[in-house]
Amino acid sequence: MDSSITDGLLGGGVAVLLGPVITRSAAAKQTNGKLYYGSWLFLLGLVCLLFTAYLGLKFLFGEELFNNSAEATYGLILICSFGVSSYASLAEYLKVKGQFDSDIVTFYSPWTGVNEECWENLVSVNFNALMYWFVLEFESGKSPDNTALKWSW
Repeated sequence: MDSSITDGLLGGGVAVLLGPVITRSAAAKQTNGKLYYGSWLFLLGLVCLLFTAYLGLKFLFGEELFNNSAEATYGLILICSFGVSSYASLAEYLKVKGQFDSDIVTFYSPWTGVNEECWENLVSVNFNALMYWFVLEFESGKSPDNTALKWSW
C-alpha cells in the first residue's frame, strides 16, 4: 500500500480515537479550587511530538520523502510546524496553572507570569464550545491569559 494512504489512514484513525477522549475530559469535574487544562492538550502535544519525531527521523535517515527541493522545503516547514505545536501544547499543559477561592482567582502562565484578580472585578464569562473551556475577562482587560489560559472545568 502507498505510504501516503497508510499515513492518511493512520492520521484519520488517531483523530477518530481522540474525539471521545477530548469530549470526556471536558465533562464537569470537582477541581477543589485548582484550574488546569484537561488531558486532551497533553494528548495533542504528544501526538504532535510523535508525528514530528516520525517525520523527522524518516526525513533524516529513512526513505526519500520528497522528489525535489521545493517539496523538501515544504516538508521541513510542516515538520517544524508540528514541532512548534508540540512544544506549545506541552508547555501549556505542564506549566499553565491556576487556583481560585471565593475572593480571588490566581493564574500562572510562562507567557505572562503570575496574575491575580478579584472575582468582583469579573466582567464576563464566555464558554468556548469549540474548545470546551471558559474564557474569563476582568475589568483590567486581562483574561487568565489572553493567548492561552482558558480552563476546562
